[in-house]
Amino acid sequence: DVAANPQTQANLYLNSLAKKMSGKSICCDMFVMSEKYSDIVTIGEISRYTGGELYYYPKFQGMESLKLQKDMMNCFDSDCGFDVEVRLRTSTGVFIEEYLGNLLPSTEMVDTVRIGYMKSDQSVIGIMDYDEEINKFVGFFLQAVVLYTDIMGKKRMKIFNGFYSTVSEANDIFKKADLDVIFTTILRQTIKGGNFRNNESLNLEVLEKVTNILAAYRKYCSVHAKSSILLLPEALKLLPIFVLGAMKTPAFMAFGQMNSIARDFAFDGAASDLKFASIYQASGKNTKTLLKEYYPTCYNVTGHLNGNVSEDAFSDDSHKVRLAINNFKEDEVYLFESNGVFKLFVGYSVSEEIKAKLFGEGVKMEQNTQLTTMLYSNALADNNNLMTKLIYWISGMSFVPMVLVDVVPFRLIDLPKYMVEDKTFMGVSYFDLLVYCHKKIQQKLN
Repeated sequence: DVAANPQTQANLYLNSLAKKMSGKSICCDMFVMSEKYSDIVTIGEISRYTGGELYYYPKFQGMESLKLQKDMMNCFDSDCGFDVEVRLRTSTGVFIEEYLGNLLPSTEMVDTVRIGYMKSDQSVIGIMDYDEEINKFVGFFLQAVVLYTDIMGKKRMKIFNGFYSTVSEANDIFKKADLDVIFTTILRQTIKGGNFRNNESLNLEVLEKVTNILAAYRKYCSVHAKSSILLLPEALKLLPIFVLGAMKTPAFMAFGQMNSIARDFAFDGAASDLKFASIYQASGKNTKTLLKEYYPTCYNVTGHLNGNVSEDAFSDDSHKVRLAINNFKEDEVYLFESNGVFKLFVGYSVSEEIKAKLFGEGVKMEQNTQLTTMLYSNALADNNNLMTKLIYWISGMSFVPMVLVDVVPFRLIDLPKYMVEDKTFMGVSYFDLLVYCHKKIQQKLN
């Protein structure tokens, strides 16, 4: 059912197989390791329809083999439920339109979703609408019921009850807007209805949805403000930067941009595999997981390593660094974190004292363009090791089963592809995106 994926015999078979598995509450996580074209758009349907995840390793060597080990450990170690059934009930006047996520909607009951297996980092979004029967003076009730089987084989039930009032002023809607839910919904609606034949359709569709929201805020909530000023609702002020991060991932990149990335892989069809692997991953993960992928957290840990920052001050947000090239220096050390995947960026001009603390005495980074990946686990790492403490602090855990730290010696010219806020071959800068949104809002209002 993807426009760019014709219904071939293989595709029809895998679609049918996925639906049968979903009907029997069987989930399939896929680990695809290949150095040639794998037709992800076709085989990925199995994990998408059964509530599973797709892990793709296009260059299965070195770091990728360690990443596979970590992903499999997380897959088996994460909190999960089996034979999951989600049902939403609402009072008169409000109804469920559709569900969004890696799932197969029930053909028997519109308000019910059945998933063979669901992990704690996955989510399902329910789109609701209302009609004239809604009581605008009282509001409406919503009940979400989740039935599942835990790992011990016991049936469990979680019930969430809520009462929601209605509003008549648009300003009240924006005051209570939930950024995480709105952002994830925009992405999933775009993926579900996207035209994959058009080179830039997903990018443009995401931007169209965002500018519609911001134009509505400008029209109904800040009509007296100067038209030359871009105004964002307080609750959604981070929406543009999150959207920019999404636009610079393979899922939402134009194929022309994808070809620049695909050149690193020596096989035809790499752009398609990378793109659809990213799409399948984006359509099922929860917002917290997506945001860490789209805009990784970066910390300047130079002070931690040279002893200028005490352990009591490790969690100070002042150590966070925005992903723009003018915030980085070659004589400092930065730690990137994205969903438990760490990259340690060590500038070539870093002091010998810090290099010795990280790699030992006598290491010449100029002669080691690819340093060995450091592997930390709770069983092997010394709890008094400074890097271990940093990782525990960033992870927010006192026990981390397995952590990979990819060491990247850098000069400033090596960093652009990691700089979400700067203009690169992967997309526009944050400033350019804001200018584009401002112009589109003015056009809509005029």
